Amino acid sequence: GTWVEAAYTLTHGTAAKDYFRMSAGLDYSPAQMVYTFAEYHLNTPGAADADEYAAASATPAYTDGATYLLGRHYVALGASLATNPLLASGVQVILNLSDGSALVAPSLEYSFAEDVYLAAGAFVGAGRVGGGSAAAEFAAYADMLYGTIRLYF
Repeated sequence: GTWVEAAYTLTHGTAAKDYFRMSAGLDYSPAQMVYTFAEYHLNTPGAADADEYAAASATPAYTDGATYLLGRHYVALGASLATNPLLASGVQVILNLSDGSALVAPSLEYSFAEDVYLAAGAFVGAGRVGGGSAAAEFAAYADMLYGTIRLYF
């Protein structure tokens, strides 16, 4: 499958600039229990360089428009594998093409009863931490582990 989503946002005020955001992607299942996807995201209010992230985050796109990615160009890749009907694992990687940082998100999910799921995963950032210039976007994120239980009724 393929998809494209886009939004052109009109802002108000003397310092505000209109902005455009777009995501385009494709997904493919090469086998019955395997799912993969790739996506490109364009974020025009984002900065071209990590040194500009602080200034960009003060613009209306971030303060009023719920924009959160700080760079301009991103690629996301992901894959999941259901080893059996009760157990699934996956990994997603978001790569900031502007600064080379990445966010890696592995996950594991187990269904131990009908409509009851246990899941665990992590978000791990990688990239330039500092050294005289601003940190790369995902290197500045705190690593996070999580666990969930979902019940559907």
